[in-house]
Amino acid sequence: MVNVENRVDNSVYNYLLYIYTKYIHISNESLDAVIERLSVYETLLKNWSWRMNLVSSGDVDNLWKKHFIPSLKPLELGLIGSKDVCLDAGSGAGFPGIPIKVFSPGITIHFCEAKRKKALFLNRAVDVLALENVKVLNTRVEDIEGEYDVVMSRAMGKPEDVLPRLLKFVKPGGKVLLWTAISIQINSSDSEVEEFNIEGGGKLIQIIPMF
Repeated sequence: MVNVENRVDNSVYNYLLYIYTKYIHISNESLDAVIERLSVYETLLKNWSWRMNLVSSGDVDNLWKKHFIPSLKPLELGLIGSKDVCLDAGSGAGFPGIPIKVFSPGITIHFCEAKRKKALFLNRAVDVLALENVKVLNTRVEDIEGEYDVVMSRAMGKPEDVLPRLLKFVKPGGKVLLWTAISIQINSSDSEVEEFNIEGGGKLIQIIPMF
């Protein structure tokens, strides 16, 4: 077991504790065990980043605040149900899907990543972290099939370009979650749109299509 105090600072720990208390009823692990699992993921990211561009060099030593915490924003806000089936489009290094899955193990996630090397990393992370009810789809998002409760994307491109490509995968009553650097304009006449600030910068946009 890792020494939690040496892995994360107090502000990160307190935030993770807040998320954990909301989802403890569906987790069989202690908070320390959850943080250890994320620490293993952190180590994987650092070990693989020299081979491929998983995260920027400036973020490698600040993964918790730059990537883990922003990924967990939907859980903080209660935007993802404990049994939802989710698509993480353009998964890359596994954000936001892997941190969300670690904290909410009852959800199902399909990671869609077109680049072979990044898909190999995702498969390795899934194996090492022993994540269940997960698939890694090494293909373009346009080529997958199915409908999902939640379709999410954090680094797939400009949100205004990405959104039309993702809407077809949303079940009736489902939603799209987009992480953006700034506010974006979305036609709200056919969707319910909410925008949330992310600590440290950026926005989380929730789009619920009106079918």
